[in-house]
Amino acid sequence: MNDITLSGKFCLHNKVAVLNETEDCIEIGMCNYDEKLKNLIEKTYTGKYVHHKAMKFTAVSGEVWERTLANMFSRHLSTNHE
Repeated sequence: MNDITLSGKFCLHNKVAVLNETEDCIEIGMCNYDEKLKNLIEKTYTGKYVHHKAMKFTAVSGEVWERTLANMFSRHLSTNHE
């Protein structure tokens, strides 16, 4: 189900993260809403990976963003060390 992957470096630099993904929608959290960044993400992934899913962009606090990134890195590290 994980059709979209934003690199850790991209997430850190742009303060974005994938918050949730379902069969129909991918929700991306943004600390600092930026229309250019939103358009870049949509352009990069729509059609290439998520042609069958809607993309939803949500404003998030720094705390939510940090927690989401910590969970993402934690899953990545545990997957790579097994």
